[in-house]
Amino acid sequence: MVAKHRQIPLKILAIGTVHEDIILYVDKLDSVDNMQGTQKIEKRFGGSAGNTLAVLSQFPMTRSWVMAPMACKEASKVFIQDFESRNIKTSTCVFRPYVEHPQTTYFIHTDAEDSRAVVNYNSIEELTFEEFKRKFDFICTIELASLNTSLPFNWIHLEGHNADAKKMIDYIDSRVWRNKTIISVKLDKPYKKGLESLMKKADVIFFSQVFAESKGYVRDAAFDFLKFMGKFCKETAYLFCTWGSSGAMFYNNKSKRVYAVSAMQVPIVVDSVGAGDTFVACAIYSLVQGMSPEGCLRFSCELASRKCAQFGFDGMIDEMGRLRKMLKSTGLFELRKKQKPQPINAIDSGFADDNDSIYSFCQYDNSINNTFTNSIDSNSTFSNSIDSNSTFTNSVDSNSTFTNSIHSNSTFTNSVHSNSTFTNSVYNNSMFINNSIYNNSTFINSRNNSRHLIKEKHTKII
Repeated sequence: MVAKHRQIPLKILAIGTVHEDIILYVDKLDSVDNMQGTQKIEKRFGGSAGNTLAVLSQFPMTRSWVMAPMACKEASKVFIQDFESRNIKTSTCVFRPYVEHPQTTYFIHTDAEDSRAVVNYNSIEELTFEEFKRKFDFICTIELASLNTSLPFNWIHLEGHNADAKKMIDYIDSRVWRNKTIISVKLDKPYKKGLESLMKKADVIFFSQVFAESKGYVRDAAFDFLKFMGKFCKETAYLFCTWGSSGAMFYNNKSKRVYAVSAMQVPIVVDSVGAGDTFVACAIYSLVQGMSPEGCLRFSCELASRKCAQFGFDGMIDEMGRLRKMLKSTGLFELRKKQKPQPINAIDSGFADDNDSIYSFCQYDNSINNTFTNSIDSNSTFSNSIDSNSTFTNSVDSNSTFTNSIHSNSTFTNSVHSNSTFTNSVYNNSMFINNSIYNNSTFINSRNNSRHLIKEKHTKII
């Protein structure tokens, strides 16, 4: 019997910036010297590292630390209180006693053009390598001693624009536990010469549309961009590139496989500030939990899109409650792969006893699956999968694709496979009990010598 898979705790250190965001909402920008009012003013705490952790803090079993240069402690008091209220530890921050005002970014959002202007004020010097080293040694010592563990962090995330980022990773690389920790780098600003040496050090890299365009690439050539940047990265690196409302792309530098996912359409975009950081946070969490790269890409795009439909970050994960209602358990990600994140096509032997779990938008290639109870596999892809002698109870596989899959001698009870496509699949001697639904599904070259399989409306046998 395969043991039930549990969530993997995430212990993450994010190194970057923290600042105040002031967002002004206006109908349009008038000509110079004209007085105009605003519809609304919103203030909140921002910065890429801070935003990423604000989202991650909403996931279960997540412990996080932020390392950033900040103004004097008095001026930073409200930041500290906000982080601590989210269980984001700030003992790794560095305070500048001579700086009286925090870094501030002004966003001017215009409804008429559906665009925004960004103005940044910053008198805070960036984090130096020596400051990083001192704080890093301190927190590692504390964590290793207090938790009686040999691994202080299983993920470290850096903003790549820091001049000393490569030296920081070199220092992390010297630790004996380095091979158990994933290092990611976010490159969301225009390209600067010398960044190739930084890319070579990271396990996961998040590129932005701005970075890609600064290298001369447009949306239609985004795949070419990722393949080209892969030459400067680790052989095993995962590369992501977000492209605003066009969605995002993923490139596995080892297998050379490329995926693209469109952004989820939202009725009204009310606040896009931090959508990219939301994508990064969701990608980090889902990769730690073992989600496939394609599943990770879809999940991250969906949450980033949902971010655009609400102000700020609070309650974002609760928005996924619509999925929870379909499950008996309250856990958002009870299900994960047994192994650490791997390229698709790895053998995922055993998903037994994974009750009340979510497999939405995942891909299972060459996998061996056993028992699925109350599982959701909507919009997923199963290629060369073996589900023989398996049991599917109250499972949902709507809009999924099954290619060369074997389901012989399996039992399907109250399962939903509407609008799915089955190609070269085998269902011999399988049982379909109590209204299993295959409405509008298509079976191509499949062997369907099973009871009740062809009973549903509008089902096609080709």
